Amino acid sequence: MKRESKAMMISLFLSICFLLVAGANGFGEEYDVLKGLKSVKAVFDVRAGNPKGAALTLKVIHQTYQDKNITAVTKNPAFTVVFIGPSVKLISKNREGFSPEEQKILDEIAGTITQT
Repeated sequence: MKRESKAMMISLFLSICFLLVAGANGFGEEYDVLKGLKSVKAVFDVRAGNPKGAALTLKVIHQTYQDKNITAVTKNPAFTVVFIGPSVKLISKNREGFSPEEQKILDEIAGTITQT
């Protein structure tokens, strides 16, 4: 897949997640689709090897995990985040090749992961 296509797919994913989070928090409405559910399970596929993009993606996933509409369904939603391809280096202890700025973002990523 071309780099532009990957970037567009990531952008679309983040936009959808943002709309879900912003809609729930901004308007205080419940999602009809969640009515009657007893549990919430989701799998997120993180492939971005860019620290900034991955940090943003993880923040959106964490916000979704904490969304009041999700926690109204269940206190413990089952979210799985899968790191594949270039994104694996972002959660590795080996930080060779990352600039000092990127290493700060890697600390942010580690913090987001341990918050749950």
